[in-house]
Amino acid sequence: MQLNSDEKIDQLSANGFRLIQKTDGTAFAADTVLLVNFCDIPEEQLKIADLGSGSGAISFLLKEKCENFNITGFELLPEMHNLSIRNLSLNSNPPGIEFLCLDVREIPISYPPDSFDMVVSNPPYYKINRGKISPKPFRAHARHEISGTLGDFIQAATHLLKDQGKGIFVLPADRFQEATELLEISGLKNRKFQYVLPREGKKAHLILLETVKSRIPVVSQKLPDLLIRKNSGEFSETMLEIYSKRVIP
Repeated sequence: MQLNSDEKIDQLSANGFRLIQKTDGTAFAADTVLLVNFCDIPEEQLKIADLGSGSGAISFLLKEKCENFNITGFELLPEMHNLSIRNLSLNSNPPGIEFLCLDVREIPISYPPDSFDMVVSNPPYYKINRGKISPKPFRAHARHEISGTLGDFIQAATHLLKDQGKGIFVLPADRFQEATELLEISGLKNRKFQYVLPREGKKAHLILLETVKSRIPVVSQKLPDLLIRKNSGEFSETMLEIYSKRVIP
């Protein structure tokens, strides 16, 4: 497989998929692995949508979790969509994965509703007016809401999900309240959530969120906090267990 000067190939797991990724800071990180691990789903044939699929990391990790999944990735940027197509080829075109070049903001008007059992997403973390926007286009779109807000991603998920379908998100912890308000408007209900702490003694920087498309109230469950690293800098036992099952750290 021919690589461009700004690309590399990473192994997703010891015996699993490989992935061509950009070296500009958009390669998958702990939040991607945590999101996939948080997906508590039966090993059966489910239709899953990956919103903002990028190079395809989440889709391939989900496919490793259960080969019966049928996964459709939606990606706005043609360059990243092309990268995900190349990753399909790199992995001998595994059945049950496809990637579409489609803006999440266009999904409610251009894709059939009630089409998926589950939607997963690692949407851009920051609003346009927060922090410095990277001069690197791929990283800028991955980190800031240049081409879709949190509300846009939630609206697209609501449109795509069947009744009682799950929407799984990883978000900055300080956007939890905003997300809760957007979910109530959309029709998704917060079913369970988990704060992620970067290190012992630090405040949570991420939150993992499982929602359900439901017309009736849902009791929300708070899971124990998840610690990434100890004060020594080593991964916590929980993270070591997650990585050992899903991906080489």
